[in-house]
Amino acid sequence: MVGFLRRLYLKRILKRVKQVGANVFVHESTEIYAPELLEIGDYVHIQQGCKLFADGGGITIGEGTIFMMTLNYNLFHMIIVIRIKK
Repeated sequence: MVGFLRRLYLKRILKRVKQVGANVFVHESTEIYAPELLEIGDYVHIQQGCKLFADGGGITIGEGTIFMMTLNYNLFHMIIVIRIKK
């Protein structure tokens, strides 16, 4: 039941997004704030746990982009390790 409600909520939010391209996948656990200022290009994949805050000046997500929470964390962790080793 909860999954159904999340999908319904996300569907309504995506209708308010400024632009949505072709073949866009957004996981039902994604949170989008200020969808009127969000532009999503073609072939975009947004996985679980992502939060998009478009409040400030808006967000433009280009073509062929993949968002995932673990990728961002691992990339940040790798940058910290590289800076410490230098």
